[in-house]
Amino acid sequence: MNLELISDNNNFYSAYLIWKQLNRDISFNDFSKRWHESNLYLIKEKNNNIIGFILITTRNEIGYHVLRHYQRRGFASNAIKEIMKIEKRKYYWALIDFDNEKSIRLVQSLGFIPKSLVYSKQND
Repeated sequence: MNLELISDNNNFYSAYLIWKQLNRDISFNDFSKRWHESNLYLIKEKNNNIIGFILITTRNEIGYHVLRHYQRRGFASNAIKEIMKIEKRKYYWALIDFDNEKSIRLVQSLGFIPKSLVYSKQND
């Protein structure tokens, strides 16, 4: 698989547009605040299409998204492997919604193991 990661720390807007394609209800300001301490890379396939993004925070959290049309083709898996080569850390972690079974299987296939539960409460 031909894949390239392009450093894009100065342009979070590209990643934000990809995120918005998920119909996520988040403003650009909120997106920038959430990931401002991250090293962001755009995922580019062999024909130069930008197909997603991957990032790693200063706290070693890996976040990623691949456009729906390109999912289940190994791009996210390869991007995670590549970012762990580029951004060498003692450990990595990923925060994944409990109902996102595909993403859970993806990180487990790369050797990630469950470490804790996260609880949240939404204010009315």
